[in-house]
Order: sequence, then structure tokens, then C-alpha cells
Amino acid sequence: MKQLYIHVGTGKTGTSAIQDFLFANKEVLAKEDDLKYVESGLLDNNHHFLCFNYFRSSKQYNKVYEELENLKNEIINSRCSRFIISSEYFPGLTQEEVEFYINFLKDICDINIIVYFRRPDKYAESWYAQNFKVGRINETFGNLVVRLVRGGTLNYRHHVEKWSRHIGKDNVYVRAYQRSRLTNMNVIDDFLSIFSLHNKYQSLIRSYSHQKVTNPSTSSEQIALVSGVAPFIEKKIALKIAKPLGKSDFKHCFLTNFERYLLLKSCEPDITWLEKEFNSSQSLFDYPSQKPSIRQSDNQIVTKAYLVSFLADIEKKLDIDEQLEVKRAVVKYLTLRGEKDAYQERGIEELKNLLD
Repeated sequence: MKQLYIHVGTGKTGTSAIQDFLFANKEVLAKEDDLKYVESGLLDNNHHFLCFNYFRSSKQYNKVYEELENLKNEIINSRCSRFIISSEYFPGLTQEEVEFYINFLKDICDINIIVYFRRPDKYAESWYAQNFKVGRINETFGNLVVRLVRGGTLNYRHHVEKWSRHIGKDNVYVRAYQRSRLTNMNVIDDFLSIFSLHNKYQSLIRSYSHQKVTNPSTSSEQIALVSGVAPFIEKKIALKIAKPLGKSDFKHCFLTNFERYLLLKSCEPDITWLEKEFNSSQSLFDYPSQKPSIRQSDNQIVTKAYLVSFLADIEKKLDIDEQLEVKRAVVKYLTLRGEKDAYQERGIEELKNLLD
């Protein structure tokens, strides 16, 4: 029986990098390794057109049925015996839609699911940065976490169980998107290891990984700065400077240690279940060692080094009038925070004329 591997994401787990690699190397994978990144349902480098959830609120919902017919014919007519489709929209499928996929394809192939999970607190922080980057700059981090919890996004067990109850847990590959848990600390390596191909493509993976940052995110420093200046500038300019700008050494950190502890504790039953069912040899994730009583976060820190690099980048992205508006807003923001004199003393040349 032929094998279909459905890579379901989830979001913010290196999905774009995996899709880029598979798409760029689809000919050699099919020819040399009997592994086809299918053509049916492709949207750029992913298979969103094969996913009902992508068209959830669209008149094109029925397009998925067309593409699934194409997928079935492609599998039947191909010389390959292993196939991959990939879309981070698959976790949003209903139970009925999952059952439809299984019943529609069961006569021509076995279905396997590959799912990557990020530690829930890190997922929420990364998703917040992603939302900010695409223009949702008014939503607070707290509101986002509430949406994720109420919408079931952090219900990892549910995402897996709606497939495993039909195809069996032996056909489900649960992976942790955490550097210490990835094969060779690389998500492309880790994905290919499922097919025992990671050693074969080492040089290609290394060169690919160094050439391209697939989906750069907005740093916590930038989010703090842009959130601070947004009330003083036009919305269209705020949206422009929400895109990744400047160089920051800070990782995303929007939770206090106590809030992080509470969020992880609320997700513990799901993660324990995953470990028991799919990953019994070790814990799924590494966890922070801080004591939960410590209530502090660095999400409001904007360093001099970052501010300098941010101001340099806006000169490449904005016209002169927009630059001036942003710089004036930065001065207002720093003044409100009581930091105007400190930044002036540190010699940030770009702001000297505006501080008078």
C-alpha cells in the first residue's frame, strides 16, 4: 500500500522552512528516494488548497474536493510509493473533515500524520510576534492567550487524537519543536530523519539553512518600541514599522515567570498524554528552571543597541517625512518612560536634533 504523509504543522514550528526545502528539492526526492512532494493542491510551496480549513470562510470551500480528486489521481498514477503534503491549516479541521480525508483515500494509501508542537508558552509568544508583524498591533498578549486557549489551539491532545483514533498511533509522528530535541538541532534534519534521509542530505541542508531565514519574526524589543510609538504616528506608518526591523539579541518574552508557570501547568495534562502515547523515552520539552514566584519580564526593555539599529533600518524603509514622524514619536515615547536624558547622554545621534 502506498503511504501518504500529511505534515500538519503546527504553526510556528519551522513549517515554512520544511515546505521550502521539500519544494525546492522535490525532483531529486522523487527520483532518488521514492518520496514525492505532491503537485496537487499546491499554493506556492504548501498544500493549503488541500485543506478545508484554509477556505473555512470562503466561497471556494468546494475547491478542496477538486484538489482531493487530483491528489487521488496523482497518487494512483505515480511511480512513487511515498507522498508528502504539508499545510499548517490542517490542525483546524473538524473531526468530520478528518474522517472524510481518511475515507476518501483509504483505498489507495495509508495515511500518516507528522505533527510538530512548540512548548505552549513559546508558541504563544511566537504567535504574538507573528500577529504583530502582520499588522495586529492593537491586540494585547493577554487577549491572544485567551483566544488560543478558548479556541483549542493549545489543546495538543485534540490535534493528535482526532487522527490517531482512526489511523492508529503507530502512524502518527509527534515531534517537539525545540532545538535540544531536534535531530542535529535542525528542523529540516529532524523531518527528513522520519524517512531516514537526514544523513544523505547533510551538505544540502547545511547550505540551505545558512542561505535563508524563511520567516523572520518581530523581536520583543521592536514590539515594545512600536507599541510605544504607535499612538503618536499614522496607522499606515505603524504597520510599516511592525515588520522585522533592527537587530535584537532578546528572545521573545511576554510572560512573567509566574504566568509562564501557570500556562504550562494548564497544558500539562495534554503534554503528559502525548509523552505517554508517543514519546515515552523522555519528556517532550525542556522546561524553564526559574522559580515561579519570580514575577519579572524583559518584554518592555528597549536597549540603545536595538534603538540605533531600528533607526538605521527605518531610513531604508520609510521616506523622509515618515522617518521624521517616527523619530519624533520615539522621543515622546522615551520621554513618557523617563528615559529621554539617558538616551541623549548615550549619544544616539539620530535623535539629537529632536530632543531640543
